[in-house]
Parts: sequence; structure tokens; C-alpha cells
Amino acid sequence: MKTVLVVDDETLVADALAAALGRAGYAVLTATDGAEALALLARTSVDVVLCDVVMAGVDGASLLRALRESPATERLPVILMSMLSEDRVWALCTGYAKYLRKPLAMDALHAAIADVTAPAAHGFTLNDALRTGPAH
Repeated sequence: MKTVLVVDDETLVADALAAALGRAGYAVLTATDGAEALALLARTSVDVVLCDVVMAGVDGASLLRALRESPATERLPVILMSMLSEDRVWALCTGYAKYLRKPLAMDALHAAIADVTAPAAHGFTLNDALRTGPAH
């Protein structure tokens, strides 16, 4: 069973995603900002992080930077989600594996998780964003 860490300061969004992912067979942890996510990741491992970009406290860009700077999490796949366009997200963040626009389509979320947790994905990428920027 894959474990997903959902990071979003909107509790209703985080809870809804956790419930939907749980019904789909994932183990799910939640955090309300990047600081809480880093604390969780210091004591447990996950397969993928699903993270909002714009949050109070430690935002998604700061969390992503911290993850990429740590040898323990530098290759951890991160799926960013936001109401911002991917061009704006790409300008703020590098090193993410996938980007999903809010509101999320659950089929797109499941596909993104499958893509970034596939065995071949861990030789990866740190993402299209590192190579060429967002796809158009």
C-alpha cells in the first residue's frame, strides 16, 4: 500500500483528499503546512507528497526546497496542486514531479500518483519543470 502525505492549509480540502485517497486504497497522512509536513517526514516515510503551493506558514515552495536539500528526501516525489496556473507555479517552484490544477480531478490525481510512484520514476526526473518548464 502506497502512503501519501497530503499538505494543505485548507482543512476541508485536506480531509476530502484524505478520505478519497483512503477509499482508493492509499494510506494517508495530512499536514496543514510545510513545517508540519517536515516534522512528519522526520519520523515516518511516505511514497509521495501531495502539496498545495499557497499556504500560510511554510508554503509549498519552501517545503519543496527543504525536501530537495535533504539527502533523505531529495528524491521523494512531490505533486504540487494549486489554483495558480502551472506557469506561475513553475516560476515559484522547481523539483516537483507533477502539477495538478485545483479543483482536482480524482482520475488525474490517481494517474499522477501512479506515474510518480512507478519503479522507473525513481530514477527520475525531479520533473519536467527542471528540464523545460510546464507542458503546454
